[in-house]
Amino acid sequence: MKKSVLSAVILSALSFASTVNAEQADNQWLWGVNISSDSIDPEIGGMGSDKATGYGLFVGKQFNKHLSVMGGYKKFGTPSYELSGVCFGCGAVDLDIDLSALYIKSRLKNTFENGFMVFADLAFNSWDADAKASYSGYSGAGKVSGSDLSFGAGVGYQNNRHEYTLGFESYDFDGTEITSVSVSYSYSF
Repeated sequence: MKKSVLSAVILSALSFASTVNAEQADNQWLWGVNISSDSIDPEIGGMGSDKATGYGLFVGKQFNKHLSVMGGYKKFGTPSYELSGVCFGCGAVDLDIDLSALYIKSRLKNTFENGFMVFADLAFNSWDADAKASYSGYSGAGKVSGSDLSFGAGVGYQNNRHEYTLGFESYDFDGTEITSVSVSYSYSF
């Protein structure tokens, strides 16, 4: 389903016959920030998902009116979980997960004459996950890292050199599924 929605957004963005906003020039650099609501669902039975607030910073280059490439840092929210029933007669285990990623992303977009836009993203992520567990005064920690692809789509508005977007991103970091809804601001120079 996610792949069919992404395909539909990409085809829609590329099929609209419109001109780009007059203020947007080709070959511009950009920088930006975002804040996100992240739903993190680890692949551990009985945990469910938890929401947390994340943020990110990015830089990039707009090559033409439809294609840009960005690189950045994304700090996902830090959810806390309480696992009960892990063993017979023991209390709950508290688990905290800290996730972050460095990424490079390509964006296909279409900006209409009125400044509104649609976009689709494909990103390669290099991620790190730190986990801390505690139970009855005992604690332990571990770290895992890897690399995976992520997909995104959204809408936005571009005014002069300022761009505001509302986006949806889907990640799968070795079984930990993350759904992220973010608001971004970027400035072109």
